[in-house]
Amino acid sequence: YKMTVLESLNTKYYEYTRKTPSQRTGKYYSYNMISTAKNKELTELRKKLYINGKKTITKEILENFTAYSLAILFMDDGNRTKPITSNEQTSYHIATCGFDKQSLEIFVEFLWHKFHLEVLISKDNRLYIRMNSRNLFEHLIMPYIQEIECMHYKFRKECVS
Repeated sequence: YKMTVLESLNTKYYEYTRKTPSQRTGKYYSYNMISTAKNKELTELRKKLYINGKKTITKEILENFTAYSLAILFMDDGNRTKPITSNEQTSYHIATCGFDKQSLEIFVEFLWHKFHLEVLISKDNRLYIRMNSRNLFEHLIMPYIQEIECMHYKFRKECVS
């Protein structure tokens, strides 16, 4: 999907399989990756996102963040939470482990003010969509994901039927 969106930037598609098995599972995982030709605008954006070599979220970066941006972020790094007990409901999380706590606090505050989403930061710096915001989260991002069938596994069945 992203390759199609970024097509005008001279993207190339790669399939990559790890040369060593995962330490956790012992399996060899494959990844799909794209790269783009050098681009002035993307280089400037990268400079704003990586400050002193670290992924950083700033209020300036969030000025143009939309529900579509949230959908892209979720498609990349999000998933449905797994219930611990049979009567527990699922919500969603986004793996934002590469960001520091301060950046995530800025992002969580932004998500509340812009979308009224209640989000928690876990000990390992993942963002968890609180249950009382789950339906709103789905409502915000589903218009962008509904037609992308390969992403439906990330959602509750009720959302994609």
